[in-house]
Amino acid sequence: MAQRTTRLWLAGLVLLVLIAYGPVLLRGGWIWDDDMYVTQNPTLRTAEGLGQIWANSAPEYNKQYYPLVHTSFWLEYHLWGLATALPYHLDNVLLQALNAVLVWIILRRLGVPGAWLIAAVFGVHPVQVESVAWVTERKNVLSGTFYLLSFLAYWRFAAVVPAPSSAPGKPAGGGTVGTAISGASWAWYGASLLLFMAALLSKSVTCSLPVIIGLLLWWKKPRLSWRDVLPLAPFVALGLVLGLHTAYMEKVIVGAQGAAWALSPIQRCLIAGRALWFYVGKLLWPWPLVFIYPRWPVNAGVAWQYAFPAAWLGLLGALFALRRRLGRGPLVGTLYFSITLFPALGFVNTYPMMYSFVADHFQYLASLGVLAVVLGSAVRLAGQYVPQQRFAAYGAGAVLTACVVLTWSQGLIYQDLETLWLDTYAHNQQSAIVPENLGAFYTNTGQLDKALPLLEAAKDLNPSWVQGYTNLGLVYRAMGQGAQALRVFAAGTQVPPGDARAAADLWSAYGVTLLEQGNKAAALAALVQAVQADPKSVLAQCDLGLLYYQAGDLVRAQDHLQQALALRPAFVPTHLGLGCLCLGRKDYVAAQQHFQMAALLDPRNPEHLRRWAVALVRGGQVELGRGVAQQACALGKNQDPRALLTLAWSLAAARQYAAAAAVAQQAVASGPTMDGALKAEIEHGVQAYQAQHAYDPQGLEGTPPAPVVPGA
Repeated sequence: MAQRTTRLWLAGLVLLVLIAYGPVLLRGGWIWDDDMYVTQNPTLRTAEGLGQIWANSAPEYNKQYYPLVHTSFWLEYHLWGLATALPYHLDNVLLQALNAVLVWIILRRLGVPGAWLIAAVFGVHPVQVESVAWVTERKNVLSGTFYLLSFLAYWRFAAVVPAPSSAPGKPAGGGTVGTAISGASWAWYGASLLLFMAALLSKSVTCSLPVIIGLLLWWKKPRLSWRDVLPLAPFVALGLVLGLHTAYMEKVIVGAQGAAWALSPIQRCLIAGRALWFYVGKLLWPWPLVFIYPRWPVNAGVAWQYAFPAAWLGLLGALFALRRRLGRGPLVGTLYFSITLFPALGFVNTYPMMYSFVADHFQYLASLGVLAVVLGSAVRLAGQYVPQQRFAAYGAGAVLTACVVLTWSQGLIYQDLETLWLDTYAHNQQSAIVPENLGAFYTNTGQLDKALPLLEAAKDLNPSWVQGYTNLGLVYRAMGQGAQALRVFAAGTQVPPGDARAAADLWSAYGVTLLEQGNKAAALAALVQAVQADPKSVLAQCDLGLLYYQAGDLVRAQDHLQQALALRPAFVPTHLGLGCLCLGRKDYVAAQQHFQMAALLDPRNPEHLRRWAVALVRGGQVELGRGVAQQACALGKNQDPRALLTLAWSLAAARQYAAAAAVAQQAVASGPTMDGALKAEIEHGVQAYQAQHAYDPQGLEGTPPAPVVPGA
């Protein structure tokens, strides 16, 4: 009977999570950063990409070293593709359900009252929606699973048992008891260490686990000995190594450095104190929840800002002083919350600090500390003072119902980018990044009239943000207002660049727009400035190389394109430029490699396949070239006259003149409004192939690719 009851409670936990996240499963789509992590991440496409994920050799695509997360996406991509986001969301929701179950098991073993209720609230609390409904935040739910499993394995290794819950004046589970570590349980220790490593390889904020284990051992044992602490040393070392590596990548690769992160130690303490109370507030009153919260001003000269850290330290001091009366439980829960949140409190630079000091997903695991203290204490007090237990059950039911309803409602905003950013903008019109991202969405979907006022607002909110000028100028350019775009770019160049990459993007956009306006000399000067602003900018190096190529300076073109290739081996314009260079030099093998890579990276563009076919035929691989040309024609639905001409030419190279003439005639009919010179070439081809003469049309190699703007 007991096992059946346990299974029912377990099923109830899973069912609650599935119900609460119904909108995510029914409507959830791709949102912010999902393109970088999943939909446009080339390392998910191939076995070589999987090796790059683990070797950390493609940081331009995987900016954080969380290989288990990216491996899960790699597996999902090969199982489900990208036709729908449903499988990715389903996996996140199932991981959340599993984590709720693991929390229940852990709290029961710790002897915390109301364990099931705490686990259920953890599973369906609306603060957790951001971690579950956002595919990119697989980091949280996956690392959470390994974190909780690692703790369970270590607790089994340490053989710690909960205290009786009947001690007068103390909350259940707050007593102290412990047994010696069993020598037969070292297998559990090894399992715990491996699971901890898996947690770190999913998200390195889990590095706090050994400190948390030590804290809970202190809770459960009368006193700690070196025998209790020494086994945690490898955990601490592993956590430090991967935690420091993540901090390095966040600063150097992601770009968390510059004016936005120039905060003094006192300012960081002020941020931490306020953030701790902010997170507690959102747990106790989860409304409104915002995808990006406004970044509050931090001023060490304002006295009231010191009240937040002072009050938190006062709370910890009071709980420590009252630990004999209240038990260690409340102190342990509050310390757990503080320690687990530490990496996200502003002491370590993270990229989101540029626009906000807090985010719901930062407190995913940390929330357990507050929930355990508040709900555990409520259950204990209800058991002592509520005369009829059904009233306590009604209260618990009301809390769960409220959480499910709020989580269901919050899940609705994760159906697509527009819904997400509209909801965020409704609650936060103070942060430039919000109208910036909503404007970017409208720009990418061709709704330029909606994008323009939003990007203007973003620039006005943060006139020192260089990227805002770039995005606004690109919209004017797309609207055909090149002169206005140049004015915006020129204004942006006067802003002190706080971010080298953003400055390079601005100069690149400026240069390309000048080129389109016919000012080649100024365009060249702007692109030189782009490279000087950030020599590691792939776009700047590539654009400058392509412009030198157009100008006939092939040596400089080769140099800059090779630098771009070294910085990012999977950038299509770089491969197109190098492919054209190699084709002109009759280095057909290299040209084939570059055009093939361009076709692999951008498989929906028939022109890449067509260029590859030309390089193959020029290099003597006529049959293979003809097959690739046929693929290009099929991709263009046999309506691309240049692709059809390439196929006809490849057939003629194999002396299949009748077939070549037929395809060339099809090319003539495919584009009634085609360029006159191209039409003349095709008609000459028809005549030559009908006469069974070899004919090499002009322009098969195609024009060199033009420099591209950021985001193109």
